[in-house]
Amino acid sequence: MEKDLITKIRNTVAKNKNWEEADVRSLMILVRKLLDNMLQSDQKLYLTIRLFSNWVAHIKITQSNTGLRILSAINNALVSVKDSVDAVAMQTKMSQAIGFPALRKEMKLFFGHIGVDDMLVSDNNMWANYTNQI
Repeated sequence: MEKDLITKIRNTVAKNKNWEEADVRSLMILVRKLLDNMLQSDQKLYLTIRLFSNWVAHIKITQSNTGLRILSAINNALVSVKDSVDAVAMQTKMSQAIGFPALRKEMKLFFGHIGVDDMLVSDNNMWANYTNQI
């Protein structure tokens, strides 16, 4: 089963296309299935991936310490930019608060761990298109 999941992840990532919401959801669900089969100690390396995998499949996230940390970061980011007129700075702060840099880092590590090309997270344009669909 693990090899099958890795093959499906590899094939999905290799499409190098403009990502749509359904593509993102499919990839994250495949990643989540593979995570569920990993040792607990390995799973702890990918808490942000797990949160986003749950997030794309469910409308409500409960009982997630990672989710609570992200909500707190979003609140702090909103407070810090509430009087700002710099749209780029606001967007950057919100992206960081939502956890996109952490997600990117974990996905790069995860793809390396399972032997999948990390072009999705290494290429800025592909990553931007991907995250716009989350």
